[in-house]
Amino acid sequence: MPIRPPIEELARRYSANVQVALLWSRLTGQVWLSILDPDTEAEISLPIPGESALDAYQHPFAYLTA
Repeated sequence: MPIRPPIEELARRYSANVQVALLWSRLTGQVWLSILDPDTEAEISLPIPGESALDAYQHPFAYLTA
């Protein structure tokens, strides 16, 4: 049986030169967004309530100001 990593990438997309990933921890159940600007290598990680995960993935910048 293969060993699965404790962090699962649920989705990833590229938009407007920004990479957005939706991540989930198998150990804690926490969900968060990782937003990366590949040009500057600046990265932001935001914890997201599970019930808001899809909306946050689709509209990550709305959650930056929250």
